Amino acid sequence: MTELPLFPLKIVIFPESIIPLHIFEERYKILISDCMANETVFGINLNDDKLHNIGTTARVDSLIKKYSDGRMDVLVEGVQRYRLNNFSESEFGYYVGNIDYLEDEIDELNLYLLRNCVNMFNLIVDSIPDLKMDKIITDELKTKFPSFFLATKSGFTLRQKQELLEMRSENRRLEMIRTHLNKVIPLIKESETVNNIIKNDGFFRPDFLDKE
Repeated sequence: MTELPLFPLKIVIFPESIIPLHIFEERYKILISDCMANETVFGINLNDDKLHNIGTTARVDSLIKKYSDGRMDVLVEGVQRYRLNNFSESEFGYYVGNIDYLEDEIDELNLYLLRNCVNMFNLIVDSIPDLKMDKIITDELKTKFPSFFLATKSGFTLRQKQELLEMRSENRRLEMIRTHLNKVIPLIKESETVNNIIKNDGFFRPDFLDKE
């Protein structure tokens, strides 16, 4: 097992994804400062009504701004998934956990399924002229996990993202994305849905399917 400092949040970060964080609590100022100084990773676990045990290690990609009181705006990049076995409080107030890293099961990527998901995503982009989002070219994807790349843009809820994160098969994740996009496509003809997509800078909001 590996020991890892933890930063539980109400977010899910996927491997290879980059997200902004505003650091304001003293304990997390210490954690992030240490990670930057030592070029080490920390763990992000979804913490909604419970602390989920499957999370992702993250590294600080860049420091955007540091305030006079020590608060920071940073960009962090997801690195690798893990299972949290147990945790305890450190002397600095943040939690430290014992983890085991997770890898995908060995299965051959279903390129037909991937292209199907990409084509569905691009259909949505083409259907909304004001959408601030580029189409995806399958052959130009520079990622180990196309499913996670697609998932960041496709309007999943936190629980759905967590479900994707816990899946250990790229093809299973792509199947879930295809099912989700199949539900989204009929809704893009509705003006309210289109406006919500545009207002959200091109990222599909996860409440599109609330009416179901």
